[in-house]
Amino acid sequence: MPFTCKASSEQYAHCFLFATLCFLVANAGFGTLDVSLCTILAAGLSPQLLIISAGVFAFAGVFAWYKQLHVVQPTTSDLEQDLSRPLPWLVRVIGAVLDVLPWTIWNILDAEELLEKGAKDAGLPALYPPSVRESVEVLCASLRKENVTFHWIGRLNMHDTIVSGLSHLLQVEEAHRQNPALSEIQLKDPLVVVGIPRSGTTVMHNLLSKASDCMFLPLWEHVYPAPPRSGRDNRRMWFRIQFVFWKWVANNFGMDSVHYLEPDLPDECTFSLRLAGVSHLFWSMAPVYDYLEWLHHSTGWKTSYLIYRKKLQMMQALHPQKRLVLKCPSHAFNLPTLTDVIPEAHLIFTHRSPQVLAASEASLIARLQATSVKGLDWKKTVRHNARKNMAYSENMVKFAMSAPASKIFHVPYWRLVTQPEKLVGDIHRAFDLPFSAEHARALSAYLTQNSQGSKGKHNYSVKMLEQAGLTEHQVQSGFKRYATYFANYLETKPPPKPEEMHGAPLSTEPALLSKPEEKDAVLDVIVIGGGLSGLACAQRLLSEQPDASVLVLEAAGRVGGRAQTVVTPKLSCRCDVGGAYVGPTQDRILRVARNLGVETYKVYTKGRVMFNSPEAGGVKAGTTDVPPVGVFGLLDFNALLVTLERMALEIDTSHPYLHPNAAELDAVSVKEWVDTHSRSPAVRTMFARVLEPILCKSAEQVSMLYFLWYARSGDSLKRLMDVTNGAQERKLAGGSQQIAERMASAIGGVGGMVLLQSPVSAIHQRSNPDGVSVTCCDGRKHFAKRVVLAVPPNLYSNIKFTPELPASKLEIAQRFSMGRVVKTVLFYKRAWWRDLGLNGQIFDVAGPVLYSMDDCGPEDGMTAGLVQNPALMGFVTSDEWIAKTAGERQEAIAQQYAKLLGSEEAMDVVEYAEKEWLGSGCTAIPEKGRFVTTAQNLRTPVGRVHFAGTELATHWSGYMDGAVQSGERAAQEVLAELCGSSLTALPAVEPQQLKTLPALPGALEKALATVFDACRL
Repeated sequence: MPFTCKASSEQYAHCFLFATLCFLVANAGFGTLDVSLCTILAAGLSPQLLIISAGVFAFAGVFAWYKQLHVVQPTTSDLEQDLSRPLPWLVRVIGAVLDVLPWTIWNILDAEELLEKGAKDAGLPALYPPSVRESVEVLCASLRKENVTFHWIGRLNMHDTIVSGLSHLLQVEEAHRQNPALSEIQLKDPLVVVGIPRSGTTVMHNLLSKASDCMFLPLWEHVYPAPPRSGRDNRRMWFRIQFVFWKWVANNFGMDSVHYLEPDLPDECTFSLRLAGVSHLFWSMAPVYDYLEWLHHSTGWKTSYLIYRKKLQMMQALHPQKRLVLKCPSHAFNLPTLTDVIPEAHLIFTHRSPQVLAASEASLIARLQATSVKGLDWKKTVRHNARKNMAYSENMVKFAMSAPASKIFHVPYWRLVTQPEKLVGDIHRAFDLPFSAEHARALSAYLTQNSQGSKGKHNYSVKMLEQAGLTEHQVQSGFKRYATYFANYLETKPPPKPEEMHGAPLSTEPALLSKPEEKDAVLDVIVIGGGLSGLACAQRLLSEQPDASVLVLEAAGRVGGRAQTVVTPKLSCRCDVGGAYVGPTQDRILRVARNLGVETYKVYTKGRVMFNSPEAGGVKAGTTDVPPVGVFGLLDFNALLVTLERMALEIDTSHPYLHPNAAELDAVSVKEWVDTHSRSPAVRTMFARVLEPILCKSAEQVSMLYFLWYARSGDSLKRLMDVTNGAQERKLAGGSQQIAERMASAIGGVGGMVLLQSPVSAIHQRSNPDGVSVTCCDGRKHFAKRVVLAVPPNLYSNIKFTPELPASKLEIAQRFSMGRVVKTVLFYKRAWWRDLGLNGQIFDVAGPVLYSMDDCGPEDGMTAGLVQNPALMGFVTSDEWIAKTAGERQEAIAQQYAKLLGSEEAMDVVEYAEKEWLGSGCTAIPEKGRFVTTAQNLRTPVGRVHFAGTELATHWSGYMDGAVQSGERAAQEVLAELCGSSLTALPAVEPQQLKTLPALPGALEKALATVFDACRL
């Protein structure tokens, strides 16, 4: 009888898929299938179909030696050529068959179907958080809009990635519902590797995961994170089956040599974050441009990270003594959320040249998408991916600027390549974690087996960026903040030896000054903080004692602190985005500027000021001395000013807590006091908002005692607020940061040293003669007789002190905080507002800019009336506008200037610059009610540690002048301890540098205030 086989089309397809899988497994180097795999794959097949399948499998085994399907195709620098390779013939045949089958599994664009399937696979109700449903809908809509055409492996992969993520989300939630104790588990010192993709995150992750006391999530467990509630756990096996198909296609594009993946190797948490539908993983699988843009503004990240933590808690419960080692480049986009949800995390930032990163990941992301998608527009993908990485870099800078220095360990790529074993040891020491000899041996074995290039060479070129439509200027501009802030971690070779660095004005890379165990490595003074205060301290020390050994450690990649000058990419203007102004009686900073050859010029003030306040009748013109608030308002304004000036004169700036009413004044906010003493709504609003650009805090947050002390330290409230004869009278030609740069050069020129990118994690005051040891976050130690801590008081808590700081200093660290402000600068072709009789100043309580000023450069001496770099500077202080994007702010500010200054030329912005000072604005300020106690110990040394910073100044606190005064005062304290009486005393009164006029109310103002107060009573 002839052999016959009757079966449905679905059974034939089942048979065909099974036979094909057998062929692939045999040819992908697996050799044989285990019994359990054969049992699962054969389920549902009739005996006849099983015989056919077995025959195909036998045929495949004959050709198992033929390894072409397993060969990794080489990569070239021509990405377009690599991506044009046809898929393996069998993939195309299978795709042709499956394309005619109406199986619903291939319909991946229906969000509701995916959500239902996820719940069905989990065996649980579809109780998804709202953000999860939204994310799946956005993803599916993006797939439809872009008309993404998958080949069959891509369709299967995308469908399973979404559905399995939803299913495992429900299972993780159910596990926590069944066992509430899971949610209470604390994660044990997890190490989290973060960096822009291709910066070495994978290598760093692999190195850290070799410790026996560490645990990591392999790729298969990231994809299928929740174990089954009952029965056999087949997650690893099922993933290996799918992985065979994917890798067969991926290696057609050379994937192993670009980014080597294996089911059991450590891999990134992008897969785990997908459970809530919010992950950059989907972007790596398909060109979903709308979804990518949505990710950058999604509120669903918090849900995604909460689920992520729950999964990690489940792992920690299984291995309570082990430490998690995690890695995910896309954490760079959500660092505040990551650290909020996982506060135990120790962060490791990897760094590499942005141009190299952009080109390398352009090659990677295009190949990843090509494994799933037909007809990929790789150039469009590369452009969008570059913008994604630019967003990563921006967020890394923002986070690094505000996060505790001890929270982050920075890894330059050259160290990862040349010093991997030492690097891992340094990371463990920096975070005070054990580093065993066993771990070191495991590292050595791993490095021997996995030498660079052992998986093939990844060929790529920056030319592919140009081919995609990205110019070199666009790439450099997009990564400029990252390249500037982390400049010293982007070197491609080790730093010079210490002896080669001696006398250099600025080191290019942090390095050991000398071996810690050597006695002669003990310095005289270490200054922590390379802002104006720290540099002034170091300069004073070296001017008084030229032979002293002084080291300045600066956490950032530049000196200057809150004095920051940037060069705009289009106009190449030097633009102050931090502290910028100097004026009469600020004689210390003016003396420093003069000695360094930096000139000043006056800010333009000729013309009217524009006000906008609903209480005062909308937009009106006036002056800073005569605001448009009506006659009654002017009398009220004058009375308040006279009263405040009189009260400020009663404050001793060295001992404000000795004022007889100090406690009462400290318990009242400025807003409460003004509301009680003012009768004009317009004046109340004005006074309530006037503090914001000065202190970067609202009037509700500032106590009257502190406000009066601050005003007195600046001579008077009027001098604080005024431009002419006031704190904002002048700017420094060339920018304020050059003061710090020239100071650092001068320090290096006389034998001192300034080390950048050297955040300090610990200060240990020892009982032996060596004095104090200072530990940097990368494990380097320096030793000195004395230490000066020249950083804002709120940052003290970022450093581990041994012994601990006394309670009085801890209170300062806990009760001082810094505000939020965005300083904006709009550049124009000409200073058009001057032609309208305006001086560029606005005061607008409706925002976005609260207060603006003319920010033009000095007038051109050769051409009367022309100025350099015409611009308007404005402070954005409201939370609403701080939360907006830079583009949104620029557009709104231009419209605001057009309205208030009365010209459509305001819309013709040539270039825009801004700086977000979020939690780092202006100056650190004590909580209401806490100044009376904290002020008593602001400047008090603790053992061999002295304190400096503009917040600690008694004259012009919060300003550059105060920074200089405080730094020089701290230097004098140190010199007194080290040198006794053999030193030059600081002058009691600084020589006057500018013509100064009185800035207090005159007799007429006082008389009017007296009459007005009497009438009110």
